[in-house]
Amino acid sequence: KIITLTTDLDDIIDVEPYTVEINEWSDGINIDSEIVGSSVNNEVVIDFVSDNDGIVTTLVESNSGGRVSAKLRSYNRDSSPTSFSSLAQYEIFNVGMDINPRALVNNVKTSNVNGLFADVYRGGTHFVVMYFNKDRDEQYNLVSTKQYGTEGDDIVTGAVLKNEILYVYGNTNGESFEGVPGFESNNGGEDGFIYAIEVTNNTHRWSRFIGTSDQDNLVSLDVGNRDVIALVSSKNTDEDAFIRKLSLSTGLDIEDENPVEISTPRNDRPASIRFDSTASNFRVLFDSDAKLDGIDENTPSLSRDVQLLTYDSSNENGGAISFATAQEDIAKYLENTPDNSHLLVAGDTYGELEENIKRGDTGTDAFVSIIGTESSDNLEVLSNIQFGTSADDELISIKAISDTKFFTLWSEKLTDLNDTVFRISAFSVDGKKLSRDPE
Repeated sequence: KIITLTTDLDDIIDVEPYTVEINEWSDGINIDSEIVGSSVNNEVVIDFVSDNDGIVTTLVESNSGGRVSAKLRSYNRDSSPTSFSSLAQYEIFNVGMDINPRALVNNVKTSNVNGLFADVYRGGTHFVVMYFNKDRDEQYNLVSTKQYGTEGDDIVTGAVLKNEILYVYGNTNGESFEGVPGFESNNGGEDGFIYAIEVTNNTHRWSRFIGTSDQDNLVSLDVGNRDVIALVSSKNTDEDAFIRKLSLSTGLDIEDENPVEISTPRNDRPASIRFDSTASNFRVLFDSDAKLDGIDENTPSLSRDVQLLTYDSSNENGGAISFATAQEDIAKYLENTPDNSHLLVAGDTYGELEENIKRGDTGTDAFVSIIGTESSDNLEVLSNIQFGTSADDELISIKAISDTKFFTLWSEKLTDLNDTVFRISAFSVDGKKLSRDPE
């Protein structure tokens, strides 16, 4: 049995149709580098999550003709699959999938701004929040669909769901939110933005710009008990970054006597920011060809290195840890285990983090460095995991599903078959691979 909900909005979406499919299977089934998608089938796996029952859910974007539909499917339960139709996707993000899938955010490009929800103040690209829930019969139900954005182009880079508030962030060239100027105006060009949305009724709570006179993009944020911490990339002749702290309830700036700015004469690309267990101190992940510990010089490897910076609640820099090979390394994610005993630093590398662990002679591997966090003042790298195949492999997402285990979603490019396959692999926090290597 498949339940389908349809919309009549297709004629005012100026974009190719897509399909969004969400699959579930149990952690009880061995995660053996399982293939969860393939470009031969016109699929791109966007993200995944695992709930408290060990049910893994993947979000798959599939470019197939016809109306857009999304499917939530369980492979290990007796319940029937449920599907629902949404707007056509320009780009889709899996956000707000914490314990169970709760909300999806997708960028849409409208050709008739006066037609979509009768909103005359939006133009270009905006985003749509789809909120759904799972009932007692394990069926997913689409609760609401709503569009948000400015009169300009609003490009989502991610979102965080906490305490029923969805924090959507990205960059925009618009000047007003929901038809009303923000309490801080756009500072020129593109600025970062944050939307706080109450997901249960899908309503706007607050929104704001964060930026400079340069080209800015909010690349990552984390939500603590009292404040939101935002990591913003700022581009002029090179790329730098700054950090802004905001009130959780209003979005207003929290005054900082010592605001954090990370800047060298080289390109310093910010990737991720996370609070530590105190919810006051925080860590920032970058890759750069410069040392980011305050000394203006090249990295020891003379190539781009992944670097982790730590800060206390007063924004004092506690030093940097590098994750470096002799070749280029790419920072992607920071992830805390639920008990905050370990920090996972993840990305891609062209080199070899340790001797004889590279999976192929050329191309990229995915990697995860596991850090012990018993002492916030003395982080210790416990082990490095480098994984993939002889082809080009890239990390897509990482999730700590318990205090002792984490899953990674990664892609493998099969050059001989002109195909990209997507896999999920499991690891323990003591550095052991719990999945077999792909054949």
